[in-house]
Amino acid sequence: MDSIDIEILKLLQKNARVTASEIASEVSLSVPAISERIRKLDSSGIIQKYTVILSTQKMNKNLVAYMFISLKHPSFIDGFVALV
Repeated sequence: MDSIDIEILKLLQKNARVTASEIASEVSLSVPAISERIRKLDSSGIIQKYTVILSTQKMNKNLVAYMFISLKHPSFIDGFVALV
């Protein structure tokens, strides 16, 4: 990883949907060179995932929580639902 990769990562962190063309103009490289660097950062595991941050205000929600629950046995589902 070099300083260009770090700059690419900073730009992707600000906006994961930024185009390779936009990144290329920021770091003064060609679009194919940027695309290849992003592919390598992705395949090496440096970039683990792309995500979306939702605006709770625009969704008219004061609190939004996403939870992933795993129960040991399906028979516990009714009790869990009742508790929640």
